[in-house]
Amino acid sequence: MEKICNVSCGKENWSQASLHIRHAGLGLHSVVDLSLPCFLSSSHACKGLVNHLLPSLNLEIPYGDVNDASDDWSKHHDSLPLEKGIQAAWDDLAWRDPLNSLLNNNNPWNHCRLLAAQESHTAAWSEAFPIVSVGNLLSPDEFRIAIALQTGAKIFESMKCRCGKIVDELGLHGLSCSKNAGRFPRHSAINSILKRSLTRIGLPSTLEPLTNDGRRPDGLTLGPWYRGLSLVRDATVVDTFAQGHYKDSA
Repeated sequence: MEKICNVSCGKENWSQASLHIRHAGLGLHSVVDLSLPCFLSSSHACKGLVNHLLPSLNLEIPYGDVNDASDDWSKHHDSLPLEKGIQAAWDDLAWRDPLNSLLNNNNPWNHCRLLAAQESHTAAWSEAFPIVSVGNLLSPDEFRIAIALQTGAKIFESMKCRCGKIVDELGLHGLSCSKNAGRFPRHSAINSILKRSLTRIGLPSTLEPLTNDGRRPDGLTLGPWYRGLSLVRDATVVDTFAQGHYKDSA
């Protein structure tokens, strides 16, 4: 992983990376972590089929190696899954303890990062097809930064930003820096998507109009939206680690 992603991982970074994607990880599971859930779930799942094919065995669980595996499981975990024939149910229990251990870290930055990484669409970038024409192909440096931000790994050496603030090794300042050019394309992309969507439902709109009161919202529908009034919109590129609200994020 370190060689492909060009990211240096410590113990906590790797602990998170080995978790399932829905548990804030990267899905890089260890064979050791997978062995028990895989064996126990498959043993319970195939019990009915084995008894159907070989009724003379009258197979009951636990038996033999399954009993030993169940004892090994009980040494490390307090409960058993309700659906024993589904590996994901065992995995959820197996990864709960390391995730809770990471969440119990006293560092609020780590806490809000882990909570954000568990949101349903956080890892959507890792499942997108790398198509150049729609902007989904990440450069090696973009891929490295995405991996580092998700796992809390070091991105670069600490330095002073041109805005006057200190950029730490995690690179979180860049997400909200007023001088960061990357924020503006993301903001424009959001507004372009909304403009195209409104046009497709028969509501053409204009970007950044100057209203009578001197304000400049991100968009305004040219036709009425409701009760003869136009729809005014504003878009915000959110940042989990912004100084103003990272405590709420945590």
